[in-house]
Amino acid sequence: MSVVSRLNAGSSSLVSRVCDALHNIYWSGTIHGFPAKEPMSSLSLYATREWFTDTQQSQLIELLRSDILNCGRALQDEVCDVWMMELIRAAWREQEKYAQPDTFQQYPRAKTMGAVLAAGEREQLAITVNLHNLHWVSAVIKCKESQILWGDPFKAKPDSDSKRALDWWTFHHTGRQFSWGKLEVPMQKDGHNCGILSHSGFRHLFLNTPLINGKGNGPGDARLEVMLRIIGRHLDVSSNSSVQINGHSRLRRIGTGR
Repeated sequence: MSVVSRLNAGSSSLVSRVCDALHNIYWSGTIHGFPAKEPMSSLSLYATREWFTDTQQSQLIELLRSDILNCGRALQDEVCDVWMMELIRAAWREQEKYAQPDTFQQYPRAKTMGAVLAAGEREQLAITVNLHNLHWVSAVIKCKESQILWGDPFKAKPDSDSKRALDWWTFHHTGRQFSWGKLEVPMQKDGHNCGILSHSGFRHLFLNTPLINGKGNGPGDARLEVMLRIIGRHLDVSSNSSVQINGHSRLRRIGTGR
């Protein structure tokens, strides 16, 4: 099934823009402009009602990092990798081992971010949380305020394991007890858009971007907007590295084989 035939989300104007954009990319190979080399075919998931995997969440994180850098807030806001919460949970389960000074190589990212937190080098740390491989939630550690914000699109309270792990990790590195508050995120009305909706809370807090409308075409439009940004970034990187023939980049159209 072609990606065009899988366009099940979004308003007609966005669907038209996506169709036009798809005709300007190679459909084989990998997506350029992101740390992980994902197959181009994985883009199709944005045009469906399927649940986001860590691949899509990682791409959202990279786009947010770029936007934070462009607006001059890279020294204030840190957006952690998609697996950061799993690393914190693992450290929490092995607290005595984590506390040993010679175990940095076993917990490099958790200890590095913990040192950043302890030194007050960032005002806010964004952490993407996966619950039971079923649901995406956003958490923000506000360093100066000693507060953790929790944003669940289903409006649920923090689960006990995540709360205890974050309480322990923040106290371990700062010696302070952090309070808990709510991160504003859109209300989820379906079973598949938690990824894009929870991430909207990061963008709203860090960049003052309006929250996605959780109703109607809102989530579908947001998914297609991300898809367009990824295609644009891919084309920018590809054009900078492509071989110029007769003054033109060779960009194969979908289905033409050229």
